[in-house]
Amino acid sequence: MRNLKVNCSSLRCPHCGSAKYDLICDDVFVCEYCEQKFNFDLETVDFNSENKIFIEELKSCFEEKVIKLYEDKKLYYSNLVYYKKLENPKKFSRLSIICLVISILLLYLSIVYSLEDISLVDFSISIPCVLISLTLVVISKIRNKKRFNNYHNYVEYCAEKVVECQAKIDDYNRLISKLVR
Repeated sequence: MRNLKVNCSSLRCPHCGSAKYDLICDDVFVCEYCEQKFNFDLETVDFNSENKIFIEELKSCFEEKVIKLYEDKKLYYSNLVYYKKLENPKKFSRLSIICLVISILLLYLSIVYSLEDISLVDFSISIPCVLISLTLVVISKIRNKKRFNNYHNYVEYCAEKVVECQAKIDDYNRLISKLVR
């Protein structure tokens, strides 16, 4: 890959002439058409009047890409939040634990009152309640594990994309700052 001195008045791939390319790292771009890598050596840009139009076009192009990346980042972030909630549902787990606590309290009350010969709560109600609540807790744990396995890859993917978008935004902003002299 060679450094290209900026002295032309177009934003085109030097290999095929395509105007579509993406920044992949630092000052290195990849053409969306021919997939060749190239770079604009912005350190050697001559800010004379001949390059002024090109520099403004390049800056405008980078600013448009930053706006698009911010939109992509926002979308990936909202997907990340959405899948994170799906990955770790809490309502059913909380409900099953609350039911378990209440049924254990019922069992405790039935034991305490049976010792005092007061039948406020019957064993025939409290024991099935405990068993049903334990079953709900186990089901919620199994369900949560399945959901975690189903959505964890989406969460990781979206998180990586958010970081990737931010890195590209930072790179483009760094390049834009080089063009402002």
